[in-house]
Amino acid sequence: MAWTMKVNLLESCSCAALCPCVLGPAKPDQEWCSGVFGMEVTEGNSDGVDLSGAKIVMHFQLPGDFLGGIDKAKLYLDPSVSDAQRAEIDAIFHGEKGGLWGGMREAIKEWLPSTVAKIAFGGKSAPGVTVEGFGQVVLQPITVEDGGAPTQIVAAPVIAGFGMMSENLAFAHGTKFSDPDLRPWESLGAGGLVPDAVVWTG
Repeated sequence: MAWTMKVNLLESCSCAALCPCVLGPAKPDQEWCSGVFGMEVTEGNSDGVDLSGAKIVMHFQLPGDFLGGIDKAKLYLDPSVSDAQRAEIDAIFHGEKGGLWGGMREAIKEWLPSTVAKIAFGGKSAPGVTVEGFGQVVLQPITVEDGGAPTQIVAAPVIAGFGMMSENLAFAHGTKFSDPDLRPWESLGAGGLVPDAVVWTG
């Protein structure tokens, strides 16, 4: 049952910058919230299956704020993810293998079947991620000066719970998702990139 994942992560939600949920209970800017985590696995293994190189996007829909629970969640997996990797990734995020996502199992009311779709991450000059046929995260990093030090939030309660001790903030204008299984949404501007790889184990 042992597993570990080291991921590069970016995120965006339907709220305006700054996402109010990162500090605890909050009122979403649109009364409800939808969002995504974009994840590139740099190192990983689950019961002998190498997860390195997997491209994953988690799409979630909330009735209110994050701490109030998640109505629906869904994974998109790049076609390069093998059947064996997909089985392990599904089991990890669905909470079947313990760890962080095991703890999240009760908070997510319904996991929709995962979908295979081409996933492309942008580079440093244009960070973001596109899920072909469903949507995109477009990030504009916030810095002290043009190209200067990143604006960060550090040790915020909710993101720290996911193993993210800091996040580089970004505007996310242009971010939008439309999936017939989930509420369509556009971001009012909340987004960010985690500067250090996140490590999850179970």
